Amino acid sequence: MKNIIYIGILSLLLSACKKETFNINNLNNDTIYVLGHAGMGISDLYPINSLESIANCISLHATGSEMDIQMTKDSVLVAYHDHDLSVSTDISGVIHSMTWEEVQTANYVNGPFSSYSITTLENIFTSLEDYQSKVFTFDVKIYPGTADLAIYYETYANVIIDFFNTYGLEDNVYIESQSPEFLNLIQAKKPNYRLYYYPQTFDDGLAVALNNGFQGISISSKAINSDQVASAHEQGIFVTLWGVKTKDENKDAIRKNPDMIQTDNVKYLVDLLN
Repeated sequence: MKNIIYIGILSLLLSACKKETFNINNLNNDTIYVLGHAGMGISDLYPINSLESIANCISLHATGSEMDIQMTKDSVLVAYHDHDLSVSTDISGVIHSMTWEEVQTANYVNGPFSSYSITTLENIFTSLEDYQSKVFTFDVKIYPGTADLAIYYETYANVIIDFFNTYGLEDNVYIESQSPEFLNLIQAKKPNYRLYYYPQTFDDGLAVALNNGFQGISISSKAINSDQVASAHEQGIFVTLWGVKTKDENKDAIRKNPDMIQTDNVKYLVDLLN
């Protein structure tokens, strides 16, 4: 009797440990790119968008990383998510209303992050080895402050293009934004750039991407299902999913067959897909 119980327990353990296999069918040669969410994600020891977080993500053999970008008053690209620096640092202000000299004094204050500072994209890409073999998404944050919007857009677009040219990023960096107008400006200057619209709903995202000739959409995994992903693919639109945190959410995202996943659980997703 005991032997039967032991065999049953062993069978359950083996079943629990068995790795799920996925039949991936997408526009990305049936491969899902694993991108860290601003590096290692929101629950890591490093603050999101920090060099340390992004470098650690790359070291885990992720395809690459998403990062949030903003532009200072003197046209320096920095990696930071929120509208105001007061959300997670020890200073306040809208980045575009400040010079880089002012912004660089900010230190993260949440949790164990006080020893980390905001960084520039230049620092990230000069620090990463072999970055051209990786894939990155620039989530362009549109926070103009009091600046004239047309001038802000024009300057921002030109600064991003100059950065691409300096580091040779045209083939391995995607640009996503909630502003179709900004993406259209980039598109007019650089038709070959890979542009993704960032919608609230799938129907809006698909319509805007198709009407404007954008390559894809970047959308919360909770706002799209597998049938909608398939519908986008049928019309030639790539799909990136984000808002993927737990193990179950990673599995659920894979089953939807997107082309990229921006995850807060990098190692687990890498292991699932390898």
